[in-house]
Amino acid sequence: MACLRVLARSSTAFNGSDIDDLRSQSDGGGTPRFGDDLLSWLEAEGRFTGTEMRGLAEGRVLHPHVPALTVEGPLAVLQFLETPLLNHLNYPTLIATKAARVRHAAQGRPVLEFGTRRGPASGASAGVRAALIGGADFTSNVAVSHALGLDPKGTHAHSMI
Repeated sequence: MACLRVLARSSTAFNGSDIDDLRSQSDGGGTPRFGDDLLSWLEAEGRFTGTEMRGLAEGRVLHPHVPALTVEGPLAVLQFLETPLLNHLNYPTLIATKAARVRHAAQGRPVLEFGTRRGPASGASAGVRAALIGGADFTSNVAVSHALGLDPKGTHAHSMI
């Protein structure tokens, strides 16, 4: 979707290609999903300048009823950001919270992370990172271990059994 490309390239506005992608979207009956008035507005005014994001520092404890992230700006533009932002926050927060609970239950014993085989595509590395932030001591992910200066620990290829 256009908003993912906008985020990926750190653009500050929807460009013609983004608008064309949105214009090409239709339901099963061929009815456009986005009206020309919205697309014209996005083309003219759909900029991320003036959009402000404030969030808790990574690794901080997130208490109930305290927002992890606050985003302010034009509603129409922010609605395009909602799903990717939730995706980037919710999955790692879930994994870090689970890792913290496992760490507590381990009562000082080592905690190893094995999520790479089960994580969703590129989210697997985000999950490994979140588990380490949440309290896991090691991961079976060799690439992440190398990048963080850790010894990989854990699994091996099942074909070796």
